[in-house]
Amino acid sequence: MKKLVVIFLLIAMTLGISGCESEDDRTEVLIWHTYSGDIKGFIDEEVRNFNASNEDIAITVETYPEENFEKTVEEAIANGKGPDIIIHYASEASKYIDQGLVVDLESYIIDEANGIADFKDNIDKQAYEEAKSFKDGKMHFLPLACAGPVFYYNKTIYEELGLSVPTTWEELSANCEKIKEAYPDKVAFGTDNLNALALAFIGQSSEALFDLENNTATFNTDEVKTRLDSFKTWTDEGLFRLSSLSGSFSEDFNSGNLVSYMDSIAAVKNITIENYEVAPLMQNGDSTFTPLKDLGAIIFASDKVGEQAAFEVAKYLVSPDVNTKLCKTLGFISPYKLVRDNKEYQDYVAQNKAIKAFPIDEAEPLPAIEGLNGVITAITDLLSDVASGEDVNMALMDAEAKANESLNPSQEGSSAE
Repeated sequence: MKKLVVIFLLIAMTLGISGCESEDDRTEVLIWHTYSGDIKGFIDEEVRNFNASNEDIAITVETYPEENFEKTVEEAIANGKGPDIIIHYASEASKYIDQGLVVDLESYIIDEANGIADFKDNIDKQAYEEAKSFKDGKMHFLPLACAGPVFYYNKTIYEELGLSVPTTWEELSANCEKIKEAYPDKVAFGTDNLNALALAFIGQSSEALFDLENNTATFNTDEVKTRLDSFKTWTDEGLFRLSSLSGSFSEDFNSGNLVSYMDSIAAVKNITIENYEVAPLMQNGDSTFTPLKDLGAIIFASDKVGEQAAFEVAKYLVSPDVNTKLCKTLGFISPYKLVRDNKEYQDYVAQNKAIKAFPIDEAEPLPAIEGLNGVITAITDLLSDVASGEDVNMALMDAEAKANESLNPSQEGSSAE
């Protein structure tokens, strides 16, 4: 959860806070986004569809650079000119809670006239729990689509060498040794998603990443040190590679120079070779964790007209047909049972190896806490530093300090994300 990467792939959309009237007397909703290509096409199409069918709300669209987009939104909100809605990760809402700048969506969802019927029964448990994981216990996030990491591998080489699909990191490293012996010029394993690798690898320890009650990082443990020592060995021996040969591990995979790699389920659309397979992410024996990232709507506080208009747009995005198209465009999974009953969605999943391999019922999101992005960055840098040769103990202490600074930005000597 680097500031809106994907990885795991990301959308950022926002709606104008003023709830003003458009030229045709409908309430105007302004969407900001940073995307081009298929995602922009989806946004443009659904804006046209929504506007054509809605007599009370009119949406207009503006695009912004992806770099520093969150900061742009934050500054706009502070100046009273910001968005009504962003489509983001849940933790992004946490920094606005103390100022009362984000809406409790549950009050709109349960509204008998204009809410979302049977919402709790329709949404996956983990998505609902994440949406309610804020420190005030309210729902400041409406999940729209989710993704997580999987393991892509060259089936031809795995079968040729008689390798089993790895279920643990130790099994993966053993496979990589055999691959390097048979194909010394090939990369045995890589990742295009270092954030997800760091989260999974460190998060699979028996201890939690952080203590929510005391708001402190807790990953500096002997178990994590042992795991990092193993990781350092695997990278030192050239079994694991964190930088691609061509600029993209998917390109390396397609060219045959890379035998296996870890990436988001969304990356499957980048694969062009025929004989490949996808498997669930490796685990650490008894301690299992597959990170899940939910993308969703966060509505900023305004007046009732503006908030209701923003909620209607967010509600439109969870309707089965629209949410199906959103998930297909992103390469993501829907957290809604009604969407998964949609025939078009079922056809999409049936043809998607990555989604079929992803253990959606076992994957877990991280809690929506302020400073989470900084914690993820600290853990990601930790893995990168260890792979670059930094002493494990020093790298771990440095990462813990950076994580605590992010979790407690108001403390003297610390800095915000």
